[in-house]
Amino acid sequence: MSSAAGGPRHLSAAFVASMGLDGAAITTFASGPGAETMDASDAVSAGIDELQLDLGIGPGWDADARQTSVLVPDLAQDERWPALRDGCLALGSGALFAFPLAFGGMRIGAVTTYAVVPRTLDADQVARLAERSRSASMLLLLDTVREAERETSQNPRSRRTVHQATGMVLARFGLTPPDALALLQAHAFSVGSSVTQVAADIVEGRSRLLDPEPPATEEIGGELR
Repeated sequence: MSSAAGGPRHLSAAFVASMGLDGAAITTFASGPGAETMDASDAVSAGIDELQLDLGIGPGWDADARQTSVLVPDLAQDERWPALRDGCLALGSGALFAFPLAFGGMRIGAVTTYAVVPRTLDADQVARLAERSRSASMLLLLDTVREAERETSQNPRSRRTVHQATGMVLARFGLTPPDALALLQAHAFSVGSSVTQVAADIVEGRSRLLDPEPPATEEIGGELR
């Protein structure tokens, strides 16, 4: 991922500014080693995200799995994740609010925000944070597209494979060429792989992306290539 100013590694600031929140972290939940913190606004956010990744539980995981916001206005009183709760309280968090990151039905990850003191979010704040999550999803994927373009521009054979796989996705789901390519890129991002590798898997019949069941229904932890 790009680390340039304003790029994906600086997206977390958008969830803190003007919201009265104290920090945010953006996480991808691709299977296996693909799960990682992409950006964190401060040390507390990074610590909260590290706890979620280490324990495999928390509002970020739930937001990703359920594709809906997960609001914890008073962390000390919440009983859902005792181990995570205690660790987050020790870091100085009093409230947690998580929102899914997704594109075209493909789960990407989640953004987890925190407040030092317990507090609630009103409906307008929840809606604004959800909208920022959608924007962040697009920016993350655009960065993936740029990386894929750099990769394929140096390898004509890879470019042909991507074009062939895009055509297969287009035919399978009845999409336009740009949407088929976007789905291919989103799928690659969600499984922590390169676009060219996923394209090769599709062309050579190793991928389940073209299966009748949509890839977004996969359980957390299940690998889908």
